[in-house]
Amino acid sequence: MTTRFLPQSVPIHINIMKNTDFLLLQINDSLFPIGAYAHSYGLETYILRGLIKNGRQTQRYIESYIKNSMVSAELLSIKIAFEKACQEDIEGILCLEELASASRLPEEIRDANKKLGSRFIKTVISSNEDLRNNIFINYINAEGTKTHAVAYGVFCASMQMDLKSVLKHFLYSQISALVTNCVKCVPLSQTEGQKILVNLFDTMNIAIKLTYELNETDLYRSCPAFDIRSMQHQVLYSRIFMS
Repeated sequence: MTTRFLPQSVPIHINIMKNTDFLLLQINDSLFPIGAYAHSYGLETYILRGLIKNGRQTQRYIESYIKNSMVSAELLSIKIAFEKACQEDIEGILCLEELASASRLPEEIRDANKKLGSRFIKTVISSNEDLRNNIFINYINAEGTKTHAVAYGVFCASMQMDLKSVLKHFLYSQISALVTNCVKCVPLSQTEGQKILVNLFDTMNIAIKLTYELNETDLYRSCPAFDIRSMQHQVLYSRIFMS
């Protein structure tokens, strides 16, 4: 067999992704083993109480969840944790953790954030042997609770990732998982679920833009309906998800 090569005069442009780009994909993959699939964050209550019955209601729910919950909670926490990590402000990060734990009213949500944070830290530590004495190591060695969003933000900063990409990958991963849960539980067809996901792209872009405009005073703004449904989930007669 004759191997044929392109003439040397023909330029070859290959866009090789940096290792951190692949790492960002890995930590947001649905197969990344932190147990995120086991949580619905109150969605199950909406479905079992007949408040979400079809694709249109599902999309409206997720749009509201992104704008009224995720922006001021997870996304803003990631941004602030990322920025403080870049400044090596370990005290600021630990204060952010205290605020994250104190501000989530539903017990199941507090526990979910802690469990996901713990598993995230264990997984990235065990799978990244090149981690050294940086801000992430100092953060995980400090006393106190570690939550998923803050740990994610600190880790991504310590690996010198791009903040906008960090936020986008996290948001897409979370919403994709939420759509998957809706497909299973509403139920919806796989095709309808993918249509909903595409329809949410504009909302996700708006959420990222809004996150950049907010500061620490906007953290964990009140979302009574989501909080109440999450609290009700704890006493549902039948449950699939842990939260």
